Amino acid sequence: MRLLKRRSLLAFAAVLAIAAAALLGAVAYSNRAAALGLQIRPLYYRATISPNEVKKGFLDIANPGNAPLTIELSVRAFKQDSSGNLSFYDSAQISAGIITDAKTIKLGPRESWRVFFTIDGRKLPGGDVFAAIFATTAAPAAAPGSLTARVQVGTLLVLQNGSPGPRQAAITAARVAWLQTGEGISGRLTVKNTGSGGGYFADGTLRLSPSTFQKDISGPLVMAGVERRFDFNVPVSRLGLYKLDVQIADAHYSRWVVMITGFWRWLLPLILATAGLLGWVVRRLLVLKKRAKTAK
Repeated sequence: MRLLKRRSLLAFAAVLAIAAAALLGAVAYSNRAAALGLQIRPLYYRATISPNEVKKGFLDIANPGNAPLTIELSVRAFKQDSSGNLSFYDSAQISAGIITDAKTIKLGPRESWRVFFTIDGRKLPGGDVFAAIFATTAAPAAAPGSLTARVQVGTLLVLQNGSPGPRQAAITAARVAWLQTGEGISGRLTVKNTGSGGGYFADGTLRLSPSTFQKDISGPLVMAGVERRFDFNVPVSRLGLYKLDVQIADAHYSRWVVMITGFWRWLLPLILATAGLLGWVVRRLLVLKKRAKTAK
């Protein structure tokens, strides 16, 4: 009997130990999940400066979690590979030309902080400048043999310091349906930066003729030699045959499309249904009139 009681107590103690371990693990996971919620705004910062200009900007860093965080700020340069992926590297010139007003900040639970930074065109390279400001959680003190996680978020800075680099492009592929029946006109374009250096956002202009409709479209960042694909969707209500023209840098694409877009998607069927009903009524009246004449 005593042996059974002892075994029961040991089993109960083991259950308590497992429950405590699970609770501690849940708390640790909760703290890690809170750190993973580190936020930064904006994600992109674009500016044009003169070579002798000093410009100020800011970004907001937020801790939506329940644990306090120590944040370390750093500035790095970045480049783009042929697939469009970004890689970051240290650059003394970039770090000297872009300086944050703090190197380390402390954020309590659900707190945010506005970080100001200075862009010095005199210290940055001329033309297109690509940099990033990173906010990284400081490594917490950890017990020997344990693993610690650090979270990093960042804002990309795409700057034009003085004269920009070459804006040369080629639209290497396009997928635009000949029949457009959505909210507007949409499609997919593949753009390649054929310049020898620098980079730009593949923004362009969309036109519909013979109308005067014109709208700007936004494309992704494309550095020299890189090819990127993106979708566009421009809301517009049109009915009929139109010529679509898209201009991106010095690249051009055009095609003819049949458009039943916007409110025409429901208005055209209503008009056709009404016309059909009126036609039926007129035919019916003519038949009845003919019968009346015959009866006389």
